Amino acid sequence: MKGRIKLRIIQIYVHASALKKTEILELYDFIYNLMNDGTKNGFYPVLMGDFNADLIKYNNTYVQQSHVPWKFLLTKYLNDSNYIETYSLFHDINAPTWNRNDLSACLDQIWISPSLQMDILYADILSPLIYDTDHKIVTAQFITSGIFSMPTRANDKRNKGNAPSRFVYKNMDQKKWDLFTAEVECLTAQHESLLSFSKTTKSVHTINRMWDQISKVILQAAKATIPFNNGLPPRRDDDNLPSTLFKANSQMRYVSKILMKMSERKRSNPDKRDEFCKEWTANIRHKLLLMCSDIKFLNYRIDRVEPDKD
Repeated sequence: MKGRIKLRIIQIYVHASALKKTEILELYDFIYNLMNDGTKNGFYPVLMGDFNADLIKYNNTYVQQSHVPWKFLLTKYLNDSNYIETYSLFHDINAPTWNRNDLSACLDQIWISPSLQMDILYADILSPLIYDTDHKIVTAQFITSGIFSMPTRANDKRNKGNAPSRFVYKNMDQKKWDLFTAEVECLTAQHESLLSFSKTTKSVHTINRMWDQISKVILQAAKATIPFNNGLPPRRDDDNLPSTLFKANSQMRYVSKILMKMSERKRSNPDKRDEFCKEWTANIRHKLLLMCSDIKFLNYRIDRVEPDKD
């Protein structure tokens, strides 16, 4: 997998109006084909966006039904295909991502391939700060040292001639940072639009244009004041890392996987709960005992634990 990970990230917007049923179902078919084709060709699909189908309502009403209203067909496809909705991995109950007056719904979602489950670090819902909207921001964070590893050495060699400049921050001191700050302020003063910024600015076009100017100012100031080298950064040699670090990482991922299986949503499903109880007896408790013994934990506590079948 290392250096050969292929992601297919699909950003969608599903129309809210039921009058667009034909167009919505055509979009669903297009998404099914796109994701199935990606999986067949070795891609890990990530589907995110505004589904305009309330996931809270689906979980409370339709999740165990074989037939669902047409609006939830995409959600059912993802659920039946074992795709993972990221927020529910870390929270027992899905929260609304859209609010208007007294109405609320979980419309905005991120679904990932099950192959990415062990590489997701956290998912949450945040309030937007830059512009006013009745939608919230859905986020997902991943462990970059796993499946999203650095490119292979072969790719490094091929791209060596096109390697970008790399700033050497360790050679900076307070005096150089002061020069950088002064350069940023000087360059910013040349852009009148940046000096007249107002919190009332709501146009996405204006914000994008201003951010483009800010990024250019920062990069120009950095090139003028921060030392840099041309070429590829030194690779991290995993072989030189302590074996205990790899072992701890593996153990933490295993415990995280168990916690995901113990979420309230999965415990409320009789089939999932029975399946977990069988796994606990067959191997989970034994593995936890070995892990606890390895780190000199009070393993008798784990030995006494039995999953609550009720």
